[in-house]
Amino acid sequence: MKWDMEIDEVEAVLEKIWDLHDKLSDAIHSISRSHFLDTIKAVSKKSGDKQPSQLHQQQQQGGGEEEKRSSGYVFVKDFGVYSDALQEAKSLNSIRTALENLEDQLEFFHTVQIQQRAERDAALARLEQSRVILAMRLAEHNGKKYKVIEEALAFVGDVGDANRCIFPENLYGPSNSTDDDLAIQKGNTLMKYLISSFNFVKGSLGLDHMGRILGNAALVAVTMVAVLNFSQAKQREHVHKHHDDLYSRNTSKKPPKLPGFILDLICSYQASPFHSVLAYLHDQGLKSFMIKLCGSSKFSSKSSVVTMRASYSSSSSVLVPSHDHIVRLILDQKTASSSLRTFQWVANLPGFTHSQSTCRALIHKLCSFRHFEDAYHVLNKMRGSIGLVPEEDIFLTIVRGLGRARMIKESIKVLDLVRKFDQEPSLKVYNSILDVLVREDIDVAREYYRKKMMGNGIKGDEYTFGILMKGLCLTNRIGDGFKLLQVMKSSSVKPNAVVYNTLLHALCKNGKVGRARTLMNEMEDLNDVTFNILISGYCKEENLVQALVLLEKCFGLGLVPDLVTVTKLLELLCNNERIMEAVKVLERVESRGGAVDVVVYNTLIKGFCNSGKAKLGRSLMKDMEVKGCLPNVDTYNILISGFCESNMLDAALQLFNEMKMDGLRWNFDTFNVLIHGLCSRGRLLDGLKILELMEETKKGGGANDRIRPYNSILYGLYSENLTHEALDFMTRMEQLFPKQVDRSLKILEFCRKGIMDDAMRIYKQMNGEGMFPGAMVFDALVRGLCAEGRAREAFDIINEMISHHYLPIALTFNFLIALFCRQGKALNGFKLLEDLVGRGCLPDRESYTLLVQGFCETGDLPRAWKVLLQMADKGIYPNDLVWKSLLCCASKETGWLENDAAFRMCSLLKSDITR
Repeated sequence: MKWDMEIDEVEAVLEKIWDLHDKLSDAIHSISRSHFLDTIKAVSKKSGDKQPSQLHQQQQQGGGEEEKRSSGYVFVKDFGVYSDALQEAKSLNSIRTALENLEDQLEFFHTVQIQQRAERDAALARLEQSRVILAMRLAEHNGKKYKVIEEALAFVGDVGDANRCIFPENLYGPSNSTDDDLAIQKGNTLMKYLISSFNFVKGSLGLDHMGRILGNAALVAVTMVAVLNFSQAKQREHVHKHHDDLYSRNTSKKPPKLPGFILDLICSYQASPFHSVLAYLHDQGLKSFMIKLCGSSKFSSKSSVVTMRASYSSSSSVLVPSHDHIVRLILDQKTASSSLRTFQWVANLPGFTHSQSTCRALIHKLCSFRHFEDAYHVLNKMRGSIGLVPEEDIFLTIVRGLGRARMIKESIKVLDLVRKFDQEPSLKVYNSILDVLVREDIDVAREYYRKKMMGNGIKGDEYTFGILMKGLCLTNRIGDGFKLLQVMKSSSVKPNAVVYNTLLHALCKNGKVGRARTLMNEMEDLNDVTFNILISGYCKEENLVQALVLLEKCFGLGLVPDLVTVTKLLELLCNNERIMEAVKVLERVESRGGAVDVVVYNTLIKGFCNSGKAKLGRSLMKDMEVKGCLPNVDTYNILISGFCESNMLDAALQLFNEMKMDGLRWNFDTFNVLIHGLCSRGRLLDGLKILELMEETKKGGGANDRIRPYNSILYGLYSENLTHEALDFMTRMEQLFPKQVDRSLKILEFCRKGIMDDAMRIYKQMNGEGMFPGAMVFDALVRGLCAEGRAREAFDIINEMISHHYLPIALTFNFLIALFCRQGKALNGFKLLEDLVGRGCLPDRESYTLLVQGFCETGDLPRAWKVLLQMADKGIYPNDLVWKSLLCCASKETGWLENDAAFRMCSLLKSDITR
């Protein structure tokens, strides 16, 4: 391999190295996946009868499909040792490491090449610019034509002579230009000069790539200066040929004309780099060129943050920027000092005079940075230096700035500031100060209203009372709010919808929706905000009937509630299992032109999924796509969860794959929901594959949430009664979650030793810190507490386990049933079993045997007989202990032969023996 390569050749070699690196990584990954499959199969065979046949079949199927799937498996260390696979993986890893070292060295060589070319370009650009400056000075000579000047011109060459210019691109290959191409080369001189200037700045700034904003701005600025110099030199060349016009052209001092393609180039930049260009031109003393740039029509038509517009001054032919442009320029500054410097600099432009809008913009920026002293200084200069009397909007700007700074006393002093300029504060100024005060202290605001406003004879308007009502409601002074409402009714200012809605919102927020409904009847002008407040209030109280009544009234007045209100109402309907009514409400909102977004549809889809109708939710998602509302990640997550809850795992996996095809990125919730659904329903291998994919995409939730998918894997192992494998997996989790795993292992150890007080202490500490224990922790706590006879605590642990979406297996809750039976509370055990079965838990023969024995020991033969019938209905046949307990209990009953119970028992016993 030869290393004397050009930059393009080096980049091609790097691409090849990256391709080889990816292929090596895929090969290592394939070995890891195969190693895990072989190991998990070996573990499954060792499990024997403890592992259900369903998992065994899935493992056999997974072995045949492993090469068809692209995502692979998690490589768990120490599951098993296969020397051949390990040695092969190590060999490939060493090759990949050597390849990475070669890549690093080649990238360093590539960087050196680029830097050397940049330095060479910079030197050539400086040389060229020096020649151009000399040619310009020769062309600008206005005196006697000395022979030495002509010789110097012949030696240096003029700016427009492309054959005598030195460009970097001419040095990278031989020139093949002919006489026929000479005219074309002269026509492209300007573009070549532009490229030379770009290369010069590129080398000067050390930029290998032109993507940085400030670098681009500097490049554009210097390029424009170069073009300006070129245009001047070109003009001087033409003047040199026509000596008679030279003097008249020099005395006109017109700003140079900006070439059109440069304007096109600048128009592609955003506002901030363009301002950097303006600053650069200003520092170079090229104010006329900057004004010409600001006044270009190309910027007038540009609909961006900075709209460049200029107008001709009536007394001068020089183009000056408009006030609107200067306002935007000031507001775009990032610091108060830069805003002030911009304001002062613009004041020195010929033909420009500051206005109320430019002064207000500067004061706004100064107040935003809390430079109030500078703002007051600008205010004083307006009447002195600028000759303007501050208008009302400027004082309002100061009041709002003081309010944002929470300087309420200084905001009141603005009244004196207004009078300082021989003006009386307007009602708008008074209201603005009042609005600042009510946000901080309603008592100060009320005192200000009485003394400063009413004391000076200022009569408030509807805005004044609206501000006061807002302040009273924010502090929950609803009684004072009603008093203010009565004052308004008795005055000339009648309460409007804003005042009523403010009071309605306060009532609903405090749970007084009925009182709010009564107040609504007093309103003359109802609007959509009124219904939004009341419908949301009833939804908060879960009063569905009244919420629907108000919805009908809202529709009857031709009004439509907003998105938030509609979402709350649909959610309440879905929670009450009235999903089809929710669909009709949505259709009515859409038919009346109401706004509907993806959140509204997600609420309905979630309602379908929670009611076990995930397929209808999927159909609704297709309908929303047809209507132009695209689903988001939350939509797919809800549907995946719904399909998993309905045990339609293949449909959930299909949705998972559709997300990628639709251009949506999986998030942490997507992986968490799918992994839990797969592992909790016996598809542990698929859950491991999704977990590996999550690790590859590096999707993680919060600090405590990240452990949830791993806990789901633990739950899958626990559900299949693979206790040792679950403990092994938990130990390997310690590298990712050291704190949580350490505490979990301590709980398991304390439970094994019977030190339950310490185990419960650590468990409560984990809950207090927001950690999520795994299924193995819950199982160990239930067993340990039952061993000590602490039935109530064990029952609470089972409830918390279910709240984490971990359904206990029969081996876990059988300990609690046995404890209840030993305590003579077999009925509690029976109720526990019924509740767990209703939640989806699967009891075994031991569960029913314990209950039959418990009821028989207390002489409760009817309930024992009921448990026996439930066993028969579920296809679980009693063992000898059950029959023995029933016969012993029945023999003690005096009337057991008088009914058919004995005959039915004998019939069941006979059928059991036959089987």
